[in-house]
Amino acid sequence: MNARSRSRAVLHLILAMGLSACRPAAPPAPALTPVTVQLNWSHQAQFAGLYAADQDGYYAAEGLSVSFLPGGPNIQSATAVLEGKAQFGIVAADQVLLSRADGKPLRAIAAIYRRSPRVYIALAASGTQAQVRPAQIIQGRIIEDRTATPIEGASVSLVARSGRMLDRIQITNKHGVFIMAVEQGQYKLRIKRIGYDSVDTQIIDVQPNQNVMVNYSLSPRVAKLAKMVIQKRSGLERGREGMAKREPEGKGVFLYEPDIREIANLPLYEILGRVEGLQTVADGSIRTTRGWGCLQYLVNRLPVMEVPDAKLDVFSQLATLYQMIPNGIDIAGVEIYRQFSEVPKEFRFDAWPDAPNLPGVTPPRYIGELKLRSNQILECGLINIWTKAAW
Repeated sequence: MNARSRSRAVLHLILAMGLSACRPAAPPAPALTPVTVQLNWSHQAQFAGLYAADQDGYYAAEGLSVSFLPGGPNIQSATAVLEGKAQFGIVAADQVLLSRADGKPLRAIAAIYRRSPRVYIALAASGTQAQVRPAQIIQGRIIEDRTATPIEGASVSLVARSGRMLDRIQITNKHGVFIMAVEQGQYKLRIKRIGYDSVDTQIIDVQPNQNVMVNYSLSPRVAKLAKMVIQKRSGLERGREGMAKREPEGKGVFLYEPDIREIANLPLYEILGRVEGLQTVADGSIRTTRGWGCLQYLVNRLPVMEVPDAKLDVFSQLATLYQMIPNGIDIAGVEIYRQFSEVPKEFRFDAWPDAPNLPGVTPPRYIGELKLRSNQILECGLINIWTKAAW
């Protein structure tokens, strides 16, 4: 290379360096907004779509830096969002409905599954035939018109436009909410609850794939009683008299209104669970640690069920213990017999849960004969709760 060629190469290099120095610097990458998603279970394959979107940069392309919090049996995604621990959560659809019905500010923004993974399976021998669930839904809430409080246990029946009762009924939950799947058409709802005036609603026009939201209120029924004159005291035992008679026998545990005054607002199962020999199990029911481990319940000496009987239909169910006595506010006294050996004679038949009611046979005689044939009769403890009205 001669001198002229070398000079020309050096000049080209200097010009190239100068041009590159004149180029503007690349702008810095924008900061990503941190976002937290609460999963409804621990990390596993069901959340693969979320992980893949993160790895492939879809979130970053929208300016988001996403982190995932694992869930578990004691973690509620809806609660995490409401408490501000996460901006998004994965929950079942019914949790969103119940939270909204309870006035909580949750909003559903996406459906993870295009089709529900839940299926119902029955043996062919059972004769059960699969039925396609209607795509239309009527859901709503029933409240008391004076207090706006939810009404639990109201029956909501589907009625055709012609007035013919249809074979479909739902019972409101503790939030006063019901959900009913229906076919396309025009319907009315008939709403009933003991202690309230019944209501027949206006016509509801349900279109294909429509989710109809409704709200109704019931008015408490006022009953006028005839004038009564009490001339003779009945033979029914009063609470204070019964407990005063049985406590000196030294069997069982006796609680009075002053004993539970400071904890009267707690649920009944928490109050009873503090008694020695009783414990609260996972489903909120009470068990005794003595004898057979079972308990029977009376309210003012009348038998009640602790939980609904699965063998009875909804119209045959009696009020359960926790519906009648939700907490300790109305309690005047409690007799607690933790095993059968503590149960007084006048309560013993009620402590035999398996004793049938045979016509013409008195309970003590029947039980005595049965005990001669078998020693496997279930003998339970018993709790009798006295309300202030029967005290």
